[in-house]
Amino acid sequence: MKDLRKFAQAANVANTLNGGMAKPKVIFSKERDHYRMTLRIAGTDERSFSLEIINQAVYIFLLAEQRDGDVQALSFPVEVLPIPTDVDFHNISAYFEGTSLNVVLPFNELANGYRKGIEIMK
Repeated sequence: MKDLRKFAQAANVANTLNGGMAKPKVIFSKERDHYRMTLRIAGTDERSFSLEIINQAVYIFLLAEQRDGDVQALSFPVEVLPIPTDVDFHNISAYFEGTSLNVVLPFNELANGYRKGIEIMK
């Protein structure tokens, strides 16, 4: 079984290097004061990722280099996470732990509910 896992990981890395795309394993959870997205792609480390907020989504890019004479930095999105309306997008953060990229999406003040009376004009 252990050899089979190593083979599968090697095949996934080889597929990526040969122009294919590794499918990330994504775990999404809701914590007390934030959402957490954990992402794993075989054969990657913290230098392999870039994150951007574009409109109402977090884009996670996998970085690669093309070596056809000139070295060029390439990036392509591997995951797009729509930002829920109860997230404070100004404070989204990310960190790498072990082999996983963790994206933390903190709730905004409206996540606990908001209530305001509205005067009816006569």
